[in-house]
Amino acid sequence: MPDQRLSRSLNKPVRTIGVILGLTFILSGLGLWLTSYYSPKLLVLILLAFIPLSLISKPFRQFLKAQLEKTPLNWQAAHQQELLAFSKKLIHANNLDSILAELRQSIHSRLQPLFIYIFLPDPLSDAFCAAPDESGNPSTELRFPNNSSLIGAIRQVKKPILTNNPGFVRQLSHSDRSRLALLNAEVIAPLHANENLAGWIVLNASRSGRPYSKSALDDLQELCELAAIAVERAQRMELLERRMHETDILSRLAQGVNVTPAFDDMLELIYAQARQAIPCDDFHITLINPITQTPYHAFCLEDNERIQGKENQPLAVNACLEYAVIRSQHALQTEDYHQECLDRSIMPDNQWLYAWMGVPLNAGAKTIGAISMGSREPLQSYNQEQLRLLQSVADLAAGAIVKAQLIHETEQRARQLTTLNEISRSLTSTLEIKPLLHQILDSATEILNCEAGSLFMIDEDTGELVFEVATGPVAEHLIGQRLPPGTGIAGKAVEQASAIIANQVRSSSNWSDTTDRQTGFETRDLLVVPLQVKQKIIGVIEIINKRDGSPFTPDDQELLSTFASQAAIAIDNARLYTQTDQALSARVEELSVMQRIDRELNASLELERVLRITLDWSKRQAGAEAGLVGLIENGEPTQPWKIRIMAMDGYPQESTWQHGDSERDNLGNLLVQLPGVQEALRQMQPSRHRFQPSKAETGALSTAALTSAPTLDETDGNQQPIILLNQGLDQVVIPLHRRNEPVGILLLESTKRDTFGPETIAFLSRLSDHASIAISNAQYYSDLQAANIAKSEFISLVSHELKTPMTSIRGYTDLLAKGAVGPVNEIQMNFLNTIRSNVNRMSTLVSDLSDISRIEAGRMRLEYGTISLADVVGEVIRSVQSQIDEKGQRLELAIPEDIPPVWGDYNRLVQIFTNLVSNANKYTPEGGNIHIRAQCTENRWDAAGAPEVVLVEVTDNGFGISAEDQAKIFQKFFRSEDQNIRQSPGTGLGLSITRHLVEMQGGKIWFESKLGEGTSFYFTIPVSSANTM
Repeated sequence: MPDQRLSRSLNKPVRTIGVILGLTFILSGLGLWLTSYYSPKLLVLILLAFIPLSLISKPFRQFLKAQLEKTPLNWQAAHQQELLAFSKKLIHANNLDSILAELRQSIHSRLQPLFIYIFLPDPLSDAFCAAPDESGNPSTELRFPNNSSLIGAIRQVKKPILTNNPGFVRQLSHSDRSRLALLNAEVIAPLHANENLAGWIVLNASRSGRPYSKSALDDLQELCELAAIAVERAQRMELLERRMHETDILSRLAQGVNVTPAFDDMLELIYAQARQAIPCDDFHITLINPITQTPYHAFCLEDNERIQGKENQPLAVNACLEYAVIRSQHALQTEDYHQECLDRSIMPDNQWLYAWMGVPLNAGAKTIGAISMGSREPLQSYNQEQLRLLQSVADLAAGAIVKAQLIHETEQRARQLTTLNEISRSLTSTLEIKPLLHQILDSATEILNCEAGSLFMIDEDTGELVFEVATGPVAEHLIGQRLPPGTGIAGKAVEQASAIIANQVRSSSNWSDTTDRQTGFETRDLLVVPLQVKQKIIGVIEIINKRDGSPFTPDDQELLSTFASQAAIAIDNARLYTQTDQALSARVEELSVMQRIDRELNASLELERVLRITLDWSKRQAGAEAGLVGLIENGEPTQPWKIRIMAMDGYPQESTWQHGDSERDNLGNLLVQLPGVQEALRQMQPSRHRFQPSKAETGALSTAALTSAPTLDETDGNQQPIILLNQGLDQVVIPLHRRNEPVGILLLESTKRDTFGPETIAFLSRLSDHASIAISNAQYYSDLQAANIAKSEFISLVSHELKTPMTSIRGYTDLLAKGAVGPVNEIQMNFLNTIRSNVNRMSTLVSDLSDISRIEAGRMRLEYGTISLADVVGEVIRSVQSQIDEKGQRLELAIPEDIPPVWGDYNRLVQIFTNLVSNANKYTPEGGNIHIRAQCTENRWDAAGAPEVVLVEVTDNGFGISAEDQAKIFQKFFRSEDQNIRQSPGTGLGLSITRHLVEMQGGKIWFESKLGEGTSFYFTIPVSSANTM
């Protein structure tokens, strides 16, 4: 090395000169000192004394050599060597941590401080933060902002400086002095590189306890100069990597938002990419509702947890710092979120935030919202670089959000319209009021995705709004409650006959919070649409609070209004149906009562019992308290009426007339003179009379009335009917007639004024018709039985008489078709096939009619015996094989050889199999598959039946049976409307007969089918055993 060669070349001259100069100085000094005390002779002697000293000069020279080795020139060379080695280590250090480790080691070896702090600029917080110590642990949490007084002072210092330097200390703020005191700082050394402050070093006191010398500070300066360059190089590399990372994030974001159609997924992507570049604890994407112009969080993350409950909820403009960003259309950055809010007269919504920044979402010239993020760490801050990056993210996100919103709204509207179409179709199929109302409200809340809803119906008598149906958390508390006319927004909608949107409903003057206070439910937004039919409001649909928190829009109103118009028509139809159904139900109930009456009437041929039954049922159904039935003994027009009382109930004199004919005759004479009875008999129509209480205090039917002529009450000079019941107020007389001739009367009375209404009188009239012909019922029944026997005999005769010619027709047709009488051309063969097909159909029809007639008459006879199932199936296959072959179908059998014999009628079992296999053949397209399976199993289908049965399955992959047809499949004469089924001929009796035959033999039959996939019929037959036999 050059320094080493220089040291060796100067070694000898320097030593020689040093010795000479040393001796000269010593002798000169001694000479000056000694001349003052001694003579020159003595000095000569002393000089001569030095001669021996030369003999010992060699050891002295060696001592001097050792001292010369320690000269400053050699120390400087060693120092340069160390600095060169340190520089090489810095060059080879591949990251900032390695550089700082080398710097710490060099400082420790030279200056030996107790602790070293190295502060470097933090690009994320715009402050100088302490680097980790040797073990990788944080050395201190203290941070010094770029604009602090300490950083300003350090920028002006070019060399290490002691912290007790008065000029330096005067530049520091009180807080910076306090923080330096916490660090026990003795020395501060800047790391300047290219006029930039790459960092600075803080040294504690020296381990020796002595102050740092100037040479020590110079050594530190040299180390800092070398390290500053390396630190700046590493920082630039980190900055470059960070910029590349940010570019990559923006690139991924740009690609991601273009391929992520789902709105929520895109918001998640924006957050994930922004979070990778900028640390945060809270993150919000705030948008402006275009309808209400109020802000809402489309994406809300607080304390690193997404809170969907706060999303899509309207925000007050004075409680949202993001709104200030949106309104100003400029980015905002602050180190103190709470204070920033207070400065802008905004109520802070988060007391845990410190650093915060927000940037606008600019879509062209329009600001649609803002992106904001904040930190809950008191020492963290955001810088302009991070703000710039967040703005870049927002610029990319704004266009994608607008696009995603449009796609989301389009898809949502398409789903709503599809749902509306489906619901509209389903509404027409529901005619029961209660289920229909539930379906309407459920559909309304489903279409617009709402939390709750109510359906009011208007009480036509009072005009009140009645909660008929409600959905939501408190629905059960609302049903049946009533609101006075005009109450609340629903009442307003009825008055205006128009829909009303009430977002932020509590601010509406029409809002009535009575229901909310009663139930505890919070209503935020409201959409009310009246149900109108033929210019008449019949009810109101009210839906509450969208689940996503967004307000109702005019599009929502239009959609719900369209739905409401269809729902109103459906409700009106259901009402009409309900009224009709109620009338029908009443009629059916009446018929049921009539049927019971008929059964009781027809159960006896005794006249008085028939009339007693008539009176009892009349009183019971009409609610009468008393009544009687009388027969006309002579009904000649030229002779006066004569009525004989046959039954009486509810009068106090009832026991008196039962013991003698005279009392009965007197009462009959009284009845004949009653104007109501005369009117009813003359007009052959019911006659009803109501009385004033003053005229009915005492009944005319008294003991005196039975022995004397009756009296007539008079009102205003007009003759009035006499009421027989004491304090009776309502009387009705029903004529009993047959073939337009009167045969008797039914008189009922009540102490209530409005007992016998029009419907009751109509029922009594119909009841009288039944009672009038009760006497003839026995004869009619006998005639009916005779007719049934004649019908069965006729069908048997027809079956017998038709089968013979049909057999001949079929036989001769077959002979002709086989060419027995000569060749047959194609046209003739078609005619013969038509004849054969129609003969077969007629034969089947006759056979089916004969079977169904015998089944209904209970005359079907079965010949039971032990039967081999294989024999039955073999016979069936032989009979239908040609039909299967004609359609190219495949028939597969799965009948075990060891299957036990069954107990039943062989011919009827063949008929069962034939019907099922024939149906499978007819209703399976060409090339289809038919499977016949059987297995012996425990009887799980009929607890009262045989313990062990053979389960038979006939399966095809044909047309199948629709769900609506499945309930009717075993009905007589039922034929499906399916065109595929209609193409094949049939009577609609086969399955009905099959079911009867299976059940008559102790089995069960059922089926499984899917339209377009095929059908499987199952039936069971008891296994032959001692018990079944």
